[in-house]
Amino acid sequence: MLVERRFPVRLGQQVGSLEDAYRREKSANWNPVSDIPWDMLRVDRLEQRDRDAARLMWSRRLWAAYGYLSETPATLIRLCLELDRPISPKFFLTVRNTQEACHIAVMQRMAEAYGGYISKPASAAYAATLNLDLSKRILHADTSIDAYVLAHCAIKIGVEAMFYELHQNSVKNKAIATTLGLIAKDKRRHAAFGWDFVTDRVNSWDDVDREAAKDEIVRAVDAVILSGYLTPFLAPSGVADEERIAEEHAALAGLGCADGVQQTQALASFLTATQKKLQGLSIDIPNYSIV
Repeated sequence: MLVERRFPVRLGQQVGSLEDAYRREKSANWNPVSDIPWDMLRVDRLEQRDRDAARLMWSRRLWAAYGYLSETPATLIRLCLELDRPISPKFFLTVRNTQEACHIAVMQRMAEAYGGYISKPASAAYAATLNLDLSKRILHADTSIDAYVLAHCAIKIGVEAMFYELHQNSVKNKAIATTLGLIAKDKRRHAAFGWDFVTDRVNSWDDVDREAAKDEIVRAVDAVILSGYLTPFLAPSGVADEERIAEEHAALAGLGCADGVQQTQALASFLTATQKKLQGLSIDIPNYSIV
């Protein structure tokens, strides 16, 4: 017989670094309407080709962002279902989800400003790439939640933070730069949470746990990071060509997108640094040559 052991909830069971992360997260909330200088976007000064490229670029970013509406709550539910987990990461995830809603709201408004949100990719193959249903994987009992947080919070979101910082550095328009900067800062904190979470857990891992972490990281790199999920520049030929062409134009026009060379070079450096960091946790992942 199963015995209920989740209650009473141990609110005093906390992790110092994660408690600090939660406090920082609460103080970092922003408003997608009032905190962006929308009057400085000045879409009316752009040519139609520029507007079309930016419209598709922001729509594509929104397609990827929508995944967090189910992924973050599923991660929270999974932590609540497991016994003797500290309360701090659960509090953190509740705030993270509100910030992801802000990202979606601001991306939607950007896409609408440039001509209207595009509801889906032109390519069925790209739609399949984006429809990962990660929430189902998180809630599967065979998925290690520690491994998942390492792969998808620390590493995947770390890549997103890096990309958004690159995009911010490529643009001079204040409305776009402010938007990208706010998202980048959120993503940077969300990735740091993943590393703090794993640092608290890693001393209790055995070889099976480390192998599970390696497998989850390789899966995340192959199925998400290198698939084109985060940027069309990494998608296989024929999968996200329309989106890649739009973002190439957006990069040239200074509309808030780093070019493909910048993105792939930065990703290569990120993966090399991450590989070294993981070795400190006794986790060895393959070398990735993407440049």
